Amino acid sequence: MRGFIFRNKFTLKNIVQCGGVICLNKSIFQFFSKFELDKLVLLVCILVYLIIGILLVQNYLYIVYTDTISYIHVAQLYINGCFSYAINGYWSPLFSWLLIPFLMVWPGKLGALFSIKILNLIIGCFTFFSLYLLEDKLKFDIKIKTVTFVTLIPITLYFAYSMPTPDLLVLTLLLFYMNFLLDNRYLSNLQMGVLSGFFGALAFFSKSFAFFFFIVHFIVVNIDYWLKFKENRKTITRNFILGLMIFLAISGIWVALISDKYDKVTIGTAGTFNYDIYGPGSKGAPVFL
Repeated sequence: MRGFIFRNKFTLKNIVQCGGVICLNKSIFQFFSKFELDKLVLLVCILVYLIIGILLVQNYLYIVYTDTISYIHVAQLYINGCFSYAINGYWSPLFSWLLIPFLMVWPGKLGALFSIKILNLIIGCFTFFSLYLLEDKLKFDIKIKTVTFVTLIPITLYFAYSMPTPDLLVLTLLLFYMNFLLDNRYLSNLQMGVLSGFFGALAFFSKSFAFFFFIVHFIVVNIDYWLKFKENRKTITRNFILGLMIFLAISGIWVALISDKYDKVTIGTAGTFNYDIYGPGSKGAPVFL
């Protein structure tokens, strides 16, 4: 007999009648039918990503950049309590903060290299999840989602292992920010504005460029919402104000700390420092921040 035969109970006779094909119980079949296929694809792709990542970690362990070493050093300064040295305007703090527990578990030079790879591998899992939420908001079908997740596996592994910097982290946080900003509930729920501002601030803590990106992008999108959805203007305005206040309140803590250190108002020194090194007429710059 071809195909699957559903019975309330499995019996030897059922199995023989199926020609050796194992029959599925109706309740099990119903369970899988209720499970959304796109979530299953997401979980499988994350599992494949983690398995490949664990198998390849030794091969990419020693791929580091000067910035990678600096983020590790900043994290070690926090561990040692040297906060005045750890706080700086060039390397944004969040990546080093996330690295701290890993360095405490795996101390030493080899442990530091292993820690930064594992941290990026874990961040990559949230990249998959944040992209899934965004695609779900945009009503992508299962085929596009599957192609996206499968394609994302080698790309995320590349950034996790070959680019051991906060690039993957800031991407993931901005995807979460976009997810809340594009949510239909943004037009009626004030939590969406709060969450948008919160993840925008976390993105700034990862890369300083996210400060101006968030402000410009958040304003433009809210103006677009305000013009399109006239009946929801009151909630949109409140979400805009809340999101901007949350962003500025959280980001302002770090801005205040580095501004106090450099005796001037600044959101970061990376642009000025890089211009001094590579800009026209540059004579180089001292390597201290």
